[in-house]
Amino acid sequence: MAKGLKHRLLWTWDHSMDWAPRPRSIQEYGCSDPYYKRPEDFVEDYSRLTAYLGRLGFTGVIVYGFLRDCHGGIDAAKEICRRAREHGMCVVPGIGVNSYGGVYWEGNHEFNLSHWLDRHPGLEAVGTRPHSRYLRMACPSKKENLEWHKDAVRWLCETFDIGGINYETGDYGLCQCEPCQKRSSRAASWAFRDMAELLPPLMDAAEKARPGILPICECYFDNVHDPGPLAPLNVLPHNAILQFCINRWYLERFLKEMTPEKAAQLPPRQKVIRTHIGSQWNDQRHGFVARDLARLATKVAEIGMDGVTVFAEVSPARTVHELNYLALASFLENPELAWDEFVAQRLAPILGGEELARTYVELLGGEEADPAALESAKSILKTIGEPAWRRWLWLCERLCDRIEAGKKERN
Repeated sequence: MAKGLKHRLLWTWDHSMDWAPRPRSIQEYGCSDPYYKRPEDFVEDYSRLTAYLGRLGFTGVIVYGFLRDCHGGIDAAKEICRRAREHGMCVVPGIGVNSYGGVYWEGNHEFNLSHWLDRHPGLEAVGTRPHSRYLRMACPSKKENLEWHKDAVRWLCETFDIGGINYETGDYGLCQCEPCQKRSSRAASWAFRDMAELLPPLMDAAEKARPGILPICECYFDNVHDPGPLAPLNVLPHNAILQFCINRWYLERFLKEMTPEKAAQLPPRQKVIRTHIGSQWNDQRHGFVARDLARLATKVAEIGMDGVTVFAEVSPARTVHELNYLALASFLENPELAWDEFVAQRLAPILGGEELARTYVELLGGEEADPAALESAKSILKTIGEPAWRRWLWLCERLCDRIEAGKKERN
């Protein structure tokens, strides 16, 4: 098994970030939301994230909402790139291709998609009814849209010290005009043939403007066992990185059935697994998912894939996230690591010793509203000092919340 996965990526929405102290107006749930936080929180959030997770060996952070007028626009985006580089990481803007706002997510800017479509209404997608201005779509059959996207990508690469681009063609609808219907099936929410036609010229423009940039292609959800529909992606540039997303209910199938031989049937490009495990999308934004992330990293290395992308919108001030990040970082670095070794090496020093670390993991991983578990944690809290004390205090609060939630359910 290979040692150390190459791509160790993080995924975020700007409006869901909870790293700055005293956060206000976080849009924790949903996507494509307005940014209601203080403008200065944008730089603070990503500065803290890259400082902490850079030390753990993560290589880049994908940022959706990279460019908004309301949180500083170009200057703020440049600043988070600068600070990420200081911490050994890179920023990877998430951009929409004919979707998701384009390159400039929100603002009165020439490379904002709504701004473009307001000026050129004949280029808008047909048959889509977005519920938000953020989710308007452009027609992929119109060459003018492709040329505009190429200009936007060149500008992005020339203006910012970014390490990659995460390309999305949208997962919420497809243009239904006659030329689009002829080019591919429009029955699903995305089309791999659209990606095959649109992304190579954009990736080429990015590479020429910023050589060595990571071109990450979002391949969407729970489809890694079905290589047939993915065949159009064989035309992507050889340096392209295919990013396959899996949900928690798909994890066991992936762990059980995926093999090096099956992975080799996918398009012959670098491949990473992006997971919604531990995110709002799987009802786990504050879930203890360290074991699942460890198993995922080990499996990805075993089958010869190249990395993992996880959500990283919440800071390690909540101990559950600290343990999740430590587990993933440890198994990305050494996929052959055993869980008991991880507990002894990484958790014991911060939780009061190996035996207490095992107890902590057991109590945190429980789902029942158990008063006895709370009493056990409180008794341990009385006997230990820092750095373990504050983490056990957090666990006591977590167990109290679990008990109160159980009472509400019964009532």
